[in-house]
Amino acid sequence: AFRNSRSGINYGPVTISLGYSMASQAADPGDLYARADTALYHAKNSGRNRTVFYEDSMTKDYVSKSWLIYKK
Repeated sequence: AFRNSRSGINYGPVTISLGYSMASQAADPGDLYARADTALYHAKNSGRNRTVFYEDSMTKDYVSKSWLIYKK
C-alpha cells in the first residue's frame, strides 16, 4: 500500500501497467514511442499490473479505438 509520508494517509495498493518495444524494431524514436504507447494501451485495457510487449497486430485495434476517443 502507498502511504504519504507527510500526511500519513494510506492510499491503498498501487498498481502499474507497462508497455514496451524493442528499439531495434522501430524506424525512429517517434516510432519507438508510438509502439510502446500502443503496448501500454493494451496493458491498461487487459487489467492491472500488466506488462505487454508491442506486436504488429496491436496497431489496428489501437488506431481505431484512439480515433473513437478523440472524435467524441
